[in-house]
Amino acid sequence: MAPATTEARIFAERYARETRRVEKINAGRLTPGADNWRDALTGLRDRLKAAPGPTKRAAVLRAAADNLIESQRSPERTHFVVGAYRGKKRTAQLVFVTLEFGKHPLSGMDEDGVNIMEHTLYCNRAGDIDLTFSIGLAYVSRHAMQRLYERSEHDHSFQETTSCLASIGMYGYMLRDCEHLADSTICLKLDSTLLATGRMWHALGLNQNNAGKVQCSIYGVSTFLDAEQIVERNKVEQGEIAMKALHEWAVDCKHDPGRRDELAKRIPFLPLRGVDYVERTALKVGDVQ
Repeated sequence: MAPATTEARIFAERYARETRRVEKINAGRLTPGADNWRDALTGLRDRLKAAPGPTKRAAVLRAAADNLIESQRSPERTHFVVGAYRGKKRTAQLVFVTLEFGKHPLSGMDEDGVNIMEHTLYCNRAGDIDLTFSIGLAYVSRHAMQRLYERSEHDHSFQETTSCLASIGMYGYMLRDCEHLADSTICLKLDSTLLATGRMWHALGLNQNNAGKVQCSIYGVSTFLDAEQIVERNKVEQGEIAMKALHEWAVDCKHDPGRRDELAKRIPFLPLRGVDYVERTALKVGDVQ
């Protein structure tokens, strides 16, 4: 395998710096003084818990949703509001996704990349609060970001790259409960030539109610390939089927988990090609199940 070009390495590093810069701006809007999404969510959790009664708590969560919806209108964004349910005065729910450049989600891996995370916050009239942060949807390694630069047709702007990664995160969400694709090769054809390829991993997210862990499945993208030059055409075919299903779900029925799972079942199973570097390394610390 040829090493990444200097231009590709510069692109990945520039995207990492820009992602952290934009994260700091938008996290600070959600919780003044926060430098990252984790701190911003911790601050929001504290405000929710401190609010006196269900009505005030729902108001805090609605204000947070309005803040995120307003800030995501900017081309400089690393977050996407998936759902903002307002209910009546004492009930509210917020679900949003963030892109964060940081460490690999599995312990023992000495690499970094883009982590695409889901966060859910909920409060109701009974006074219950549910706060589940940092549920992994997808991870794109720095190496993969370099190959994205070399093998994609888009203009490599921050906005276009973020949109591409958002599609990968959406695909990870679509496959999170898809048992027939566990321990298999997972591809997604993003445009006429660009094919993301990787596999699903089992990892842990954070439940902030009790500081415990929750199970989550992550789509780990190891590289991007030129679809026109791939010998294994079944990967390209799987990627095309996947993108069609993803588009259909996003346009028509993204709020219906049953329909999401039905579309995911269309994606054919492709076996893994042996044990890869991530599995060999992560197994040493017992974080792959």
